[in-house]
Amino acid sequence: MIWESEVHALGFYCLESIGNIDNLGDRVSEFKKYIEEKRKPLHIYSTYTLANESRVITKIRDRFKISTFINNEAMKKKIITHLNSVENLNQFKQFIETLEALRNNLAHGNSGFTLRDVKLIYNKNLDKFEKFVIEEDILKGSL
Repeated sequence: MIWESEVHALGFYCLESIGNIDNLGDRVSEFKKYIEEKRKPLHIYSTYTLANESRVITKIRDRFKISTFINNEAMKKKIITHLNSVENLNQFKQFIETLEALRNNLAHGNSGFTLRDVKLIYNKNLDKFEKFVIEEDILKGSL
């Protein structure tokens, strides 16, 4: 589904950005190995878990909890400091939430959109994706 792929692409972008924060890339690699040891099938859990958790962390900024992925207060503080340095993060957060809502509504048939509506909404959001991720690299912040 088109919305699902955009949401996952945003997750991978968030993951890459978190991995670029002051040596957190090592933690991303460690966590991926942890997932590979615990979850099967690997091709689903390792990528989905990392991308999903990274997208959620980006969205909720300073309200995320210490978890298996971000496993200490120092890491959490680095991420929060970085996210706080990102100009227009709230707009990006709203974009993530919009795509998630559209994905859920379309997946469950709750939208009432015509095919033409879906195409217009998709193109509009694809333009926003290009702006935030490709042109601005919005999550680079103070890196």
